[in-house]
Amino acid sequence: MATLRAATGKVLQKLRAAGTVTIAELTLLLNCSVRTAHRRLWSWGAIHSYNGNGRFYTVPQVVQFDENGLWRCRGAYFSRHGNLTETVVGLVSASSAGLTAAELGELLGLNAHSFISQLGTRPPLRRERIGGRYVYFAAAPGVRQKQHDARRLLEPESQPALPSDAEAVLIFAEMIRHPHLEPEQISARLRTGGTAVEPRRIQRLIEHHGLAKKGAPDSASCLP
Repeated sequence: MATLRAATGKVLQKLRAAGTVTIAELTLLLNCSVRTAHRRLWSWGAIHSYNGNGRFYTVPQVVQFDENGLWRCRGAYFSRHGNLTETVVGLVSASSAGLTAAELGELLGLNAHSFISQLGTRPPLRRERIGGRYVYFAAAPGVRQKQHDARRLLEPESQPALPSDAEAVLIFAEMIRHPHLEPEQISARLRTGGTAVEPRRIQRLIEHHGLAKKGAPDSASCLP
C-alpha cells in the first residue's frame, strides 16, 4: 500500500510539473501493466485529450479550463465536454450565433478538415448555409432560432434568396411595363397586388440575370 501511495505521489508530481502523462509513461512510473494504468486513471477521474487520438491524460487537480471549457498544455488539448465530437456539440450549443467550421477550428486549435466531416450526421447539431458558408446550430429549436437570428445580424451582407419562378414572372412583368422603376417601387407594386417580395431579393434577381441598369455617361467625358 505504501509503495502504491508513493507511486501515485510520483505520478501526481509529474502531472503538476508537466501537466500531462501518457499510458506508456504511466506504466513506467507505476511499474504496472497498461490495463492497471487505465484502472488508475479511471479511479483518479482522469481526462483524456481530444487531440492526438486521446493519448494524453491529465487530472482535475491540474487542468485549468477556460470560459469555453477548453485547456491546452504542451500540445495536448483537453475539454470539459469530453471527446472531440462531444466538445464540438457543446461549443456549438453554447454559442450565441452558431459556429462555422473555421470558427470551430480556431477555438479547438485544430484544422477543421480533420473533424468537420463527422458533424453532418450528428443529431444534436443542425447545419445551414448562410452568406456562402455553412453554420452549425444547436438542435433545440428555441436555442437554434436565437442563434440563427444573431448570425443573420453578424452577416448583414449575406445574399438573399432568389425569388421563386412565380415571383420572378411578376417582377419581370413589372419591369417590362415600367422599365424605370427601382426594386423598392417594384416591391411596393407587387405588395399592392398581394405578393410580398423584398426589394433586396428583386435586386438580386436583376443582378443574377445581368439586367442591372447602366449608369448615365459622365458628361465630362462626352465629346462636345
